Parts: sequence; C-alpha cells; structure tokens
Amino acid sequence: MVEIAGPFKRTARLVTPSHMSWEQSGKALARMARTDGLELKRIPKSLVNDVMLAASCREAGVTLITENSGDFTRIRRFIRFQFVEPWPA
Repeated sequence: MVEIAGPFKRTARLVTPSHMSWEQSGKALARMARTDGLELKRIPKSLVNDVMLAASCREAGVTLITENSGDFTRIRRFIRFQFVEPWPA
C-alpha cells in the first residue's frame, strides 16, 4: 500500500487540524449561520470541511491553492486566510 502522506511527513509539510482550528471553525460556522441565515444542521459537510481547512491554513500560515474560490471567498468573510487559484502548468 502506498502512503500518500509519506512525502509530506518527511518534509514536514503535513498540516493537521489543531484544537484551536476546531474551535475557530465552530465559531466561524456559527457566525456564518447567523449572518447568512443558515441552519447549522443543513450546512453541507463539504463547506464544514472547507471551513476547517481555512482555519488550519490560517494557523499554519500557508496559502491554500484551490479551484473552489466561491466557497473560500465566502469563508474568508469569517476567517482571515489566504488562498489563490491554481496557476497554469
């Protein structure tokens, strides 16, 4: 079995959510629900995961590269972090 995370572990480039990221994500989702009129139980799991990813990137001080600029633009209203769209190969 090939371990996908292996190269990232060896170069210390693996980011995992910390307790602080979990807390920040929960607070951001609650603010998002209040501000945007969303029901927490109806927020898509993909958006919940994206909020966690944004919080983790902020804490690690890294820029997220994503094609999902719509969700991350929305999330950036609640968590300050950097993201860019992929550049051409």
